[in-house]
Amino acid sequence: MTAATDKHTSISSSTNATVISATIKRRHWLALKQRVDHGEISWLSGEGMIMSCTGNFSIGDKVSINIHANDHELKHIPAVIVRAEPAGKYTRYSLRFHKERLASSDGGLTSRLLVYLAQRFQA
Repeated sequence: MTAATDKHTSISSSTNATVISATIKRRHWLALKQRVDHGEISWLSGEGMIMSCTGNFSIGDKVSINIHANDHELKHIPAVIVRAEPAGKYTRYSLRFHKERLASSDGGLTSRLLVYLAQRFQA
């Protein structure tokens, strides 16, 4: 079941009502080249995620992801776009999280929370 909220698109699992929305931001040293978009998460794991949005990102772009769930908010998750394919008026992006950078910044806490959210999302 899909539900829209403000500027975020959310996914709701029908079994446990976990609502997860995401914001993607392209990281770039030049502010004019930074791009922000909100998208729908269709798959989530501890390794990465798949989301659809209207943004114009390229394979290899380094991005920062914010994930908002019922009880948790994970900010500034470093990732890279590894695949982009058109899906109607949206583009579906496959992203891989930069786990080494996460582990060095918070001792792996964010990685563990991602795994937890992925398990709740897939349920």
